[in-house]
Amino acid sequence: MPNANDLSYRCGGTIISRRYVVTAAHCVVNLPENFKVGGVRLGEHNILTDPDCEQGYCAESVQDFLPESVIVHESYNKPEYKNDIAIIRLNKPVIYNDDPKPSMILQTVKLPIVEMDGCVIAFKRYAEVSEDQQMCVGGVPGHDSCGGDSGGPLMQVNSLNGPPKYYFVGIVSFGAKSCGASKTPAVYSRVAAYTTWILNTIHPPGDQCTVDSQVGTCIKARDCTLVSNILQQSREQAINYLRRNHCGFEGSNPLVCCVNSESISTPPSVVTNPTLNPNRNSESSSSPIENFQVDLTNNPLLSNDCGRDLSQRIIGGEIAELDEFPWMALVEYQKPNGRTTACGGVLISKRYVLTAAHCVKGKDLPTTWRLSSVRLGEYNTDTERDCVADSETTEICADDPITVGVEEQIAHENYRPTSRDQRYDIALLRLSRDVQFTSYVQPICLPSSSSLGGRLIVAGWGKTETSSASNIKLKLALPLAEKSQCDQTYSSAGVRLGLGQICAGGQKGKDSCRGDSGGPLMSLERIPNGTGKWTAVGVVSFGPSPCGMQGWPGVYTKVSDFVPWILNNMRR
Repeated sequence: MPNANDLSYRCGGTIISRRYVVTAAHCVVNLPENFKVGGVRLGEHNILTDPDCEQGYCAESVQDFLPESVIVHESYNKPEYKNDIAIIRLNKPVIYNDDPKPSMILQTVKLPIVEMDGCVIAFKRYAEVSEDQQMCVGGVPGHDSCGGDSGGPLMQVNSLNGPPKYYFVGIVSFGAKSCGASKTPAVYSRVAAYTTWILNTIHPPGDQCTVDSQVGTCIKARDCTLVSNILQQSREQAINYLRRNHCGFEGSNPLVCCVNSESISTPPSVVTNPTLNPNRNSESSSSPIENFQVDLTNNPLLSNDCGRDLSQRIIGGEIAELDEFPWMALVEYQKPNGRTTACGGVLISKRYVLTAAHCVKGKDLPTTWRLSSVRLGEYNTDTERDCVADSETTEICADDPITVGVEEQIAHENYRPTSRDQRYDIALLRLSRDVQFTSYVQPICLPSSSSLGGRLIVAGWGKTETSSASNIKLKLALPLAEKSQCDQTYSSAGVRLGLGQICAGGQKGKDSCRGDSGGPLMSLERIPNGTGKWTAVGVVSFGPSPCGMQGWPGVYTKVSDFVPWILNNMRR
């Protein structure tokens, strides 16, 4: 904030996209005389040094921006700090980088959440604290936000099953005058209460927006011709489109970024394993718009890379070792504008990969996609060379992954893409050449009997808790589900499972998901010499939507029932 000819940093803020920063309303209005919001600085660590260096390492230069506009919540009430939230639109897009910053000057502190009853009592003489819009945190002597922290973020760390991911849950608003000197907590604006306001502010109704680089308009979903056209073809694709391209609300009506239906040949889609909804019968009688739910992790207005600390995770899973499951394959598709991966598979010989039939001829495969190749020996799809730390000073690196063309696709002749039962969901991919086995490229065994054993493992690069595909190969242990109970569960959704299908999982938050389709369900079989061998006992076929629902196991094609078919369709 400029004060006469000086520049003074008095408040914090949080980047929520390349163009917008969220802060507190009291940071931008009712300022002292001669003060105004004059700029925003990003990437800062120590405001007294330039550049910021520590232990021989220097961070990238800071990025300075001018405020193009400042939007204060229309119901902001200074005396009580109600609706203490504002948005600053920057004059140019932010350039993201992954530069790790030093860790000594920028201050952080861990704070406990305080029950609202105690918070209301603490501030009853000064302000009326609202549980719906505000939250209280702290109250530990010597640990508190303070002057200069106003507008900055209160973050929640989600470390469930792995490295932390940070979520923006509060905005520093006000507290006791003597910061951290008493047991009085500080008050924060509750971000969840303002999600709709934020979306409407950064993309109001009728505003321009983009979908896959095509310009659209942010309008009511029910007024979008493209959504109506997609709905006539596929209810599931329409709902997926709404979730991906949601851009705000007008009252209680969801808005969608709508492009001219004539300008897009194929609606944005990904290859998914067939999905179910346990309430499908009742749902079919109501509009998908009425059942539409906001999924901010896929909102085109926000970065899908927000809050990233380390790798993402499969639904309830964990990261596999660098050389673990060397038979895992990624199935690649050629699109008009490039190549993508959308299914998994498993190497069973030097020339063949086993996958799901719906990955070869599924009803959700875009007509412009062509299955072209298979990638083997992959671990991290984001890196050219895959390495993991062996110690503090050394690392182990895998061989480079290989991409092999597919010369023949053989889906089971009895597979029906439009069938809800998805029986015979199995296929072979014949590679264009023999692959050479290495420590990172190996075949898995086919089952020699119908016995499944107890401990089952599924692996892949599929959808995670954050609704995005994982870049790192993940694994997850699943229990075998009782087939009769699984049959009954899916029967309630109008699906009749057959003999060639098995069920695994059914625990909340633990499941294979979109992107894992065609990948293997594996079992480790012990052999007489005491060692073990991995066997492909299942192929990921389909499951509930959303993935990882309690009581709804995933459905897998039972490989042992198809070993004769596999062998009959393989050739040298």
